[in-house]
Amino acid sequence: MHKEIDRILEIIIKENKESRLMNKSSPGEADENLLDVLLNIQAKNDLELPLTDNNIKAVVMDMFGGGSETSSTTMVWVMSELLKNPKVMEEVQAETKVIINGWAIGRDHNYWTEAEEFKPERFLDSPIDYKGTNFEYIPFGAGRRICPGMTFGMANTELPLAKLLYHFDWNLPNGMKPEELDMKECGGVTLNRKEDLCLIPTCYRPSLN
Repeated sequence: MHKEIDRILEIIIKENKESRLMNKSSPGEADENLLDVLLNIQAKNDLELPLTDNNIKAVVMDMFGGGSETSSTTMVWVMSELLKNPKVMEEVQAETKVIINGWAIGRDHNYWTEAEEFKPERFLDSPIDYKGTNFEYIPFGAGRRICPGMTFGMANTELPLAKLLYHFDWNLPNGMKPEELDMKECGGVTLNRKEDLCLIPTCYRPSLN
């Protein structure tokens, strides 16, 4: 494995040097990577001990090893210890199956009045928000494992929704009444509607007065 990595690094260093000779220049400081910096130092040749290709390969391997091999080695040893101690493995596996039921939390009558009713105005004068600090409402999770795409997800939902409501009025097809709209859910990675939502848009021009 190490011989193969050494061979690959040798090729990379060689190609980089050949590219420099062809262009008769080195990359600008803003575009330099670690290898460029090391080759620049080698080219200056003003060190008491010259920087060899083997030295450069060792530095690069140390950088990659510190960021990848340490993690994989730790994983191997953790798995070894777990297999060596089955009782510990059972305890760990039991904890990984604990699931927070966000669906139930959002419908808990101990925290929400009229929990089953769609009342977005309930949040207007409430200190509760969706950012993971209030455990009554955690659509994006909370703590270290909170959704990293929370800000993007909100922007990706609020802006299109605002545009749809600003430019169009919406009606149900075939004279269907609002109370007749099927609200059945379909489980999955996300909670989708069981039936597709079909709507009729009408251009909406709000009064500026």
